[in-house]
Amino acid sequence: MKRNRGAEKMDIQIQSITNPKVKQWMKLLSKKGRKQQNKFLVEGAASVMEAVQADVSAVDCIVYSADRGMPESLKQAAKHVPRYAVSEAVLKKCTDAVTPQSVFAVVRQPEADISRLIHPQSLVVVCDGIQDPGNLGTIIRSADAAGATGVLVSPDSVDVYHPKVVRSTMGSLFHLPVIVTGLAEALAEAAAQGIHAWSAKPKAEVSLYEADFREASWFIIGNESAGISPEVEQCAANSLYIPMEGKAESLNAAMAATIMLFEAMRQRMANSFD
Repeated sequence: MKRNRGAEKMDIQIQSITNPKVKQWMKLLSKKGRKQQNKFLVEGAASVMEAVQADVSAVDCIVYSADRGMPESLKQAAKHVPRYAVSEAVLKKCTDAVTPQSVFAVVRQPEADISRLIHPQSLVVVCDGIQDPGNLGTIIRSADAAGATGVLVSPDSVDVYHPKVVRSTMGSLFHLPVIVTGLAEALAEAAAQGIHAWSAKPKAEVSLYEADFREASWFIIGNESAGISPEVEQCAANSLYIPMEGKAESLNAAMAATIMLFEAMRQRMANSFD
């Protein structure tokens, strides 16, 4: 590891994949490594910028291609963050994408605080056993777009900080709380505060468009194949179905969550103009 004479004062150059720093970053590609270090990887200049703008103090370091460089706007936004200029071989070893981006960041995982989600206008997606990284990432992105309060994720779901989940959120992971926790306990705490939890069922009696989401509402989304677990299902005081005109048997988890979130947003926006 040596300083790059052509780089800025803060930048350190790393060429070898056997460098101790590189070995630390490589471990963040596994769930075990992320848990041990309490950090995760964010790939791509746009997503790294989102992380910096959300909380620059949480960004441990930024790593970029010595050959391709780093956008000037990101340099300015993260001028006090340690930076490493690395070889393409290092980038390939430390990133999950087939074609490595020119920049990635190491970010510290935030502390969980469910109390932030419990209030009279709370709108939360509760993910029970979601396994597909793309589904979980899309749910987080949709929750952000619909102005949700946050997302709860069960411990048996895909890791929130899996690189594919982080990428598919397109930066939304940094815009709202995403908390991994026991769902039964969290739902019980919410119910004690008068928050309504809704589960989606094909044979429910209440249509999505008949339900009232203008007050605190939590939507439970189950596993892609098994649905909502019995333990979590018992915590849902209400159930609804999503009307469909076509012949599709069902919607995938991310699509169902998105439709429910945007109906809640529509109702709340309409209510604000009444």
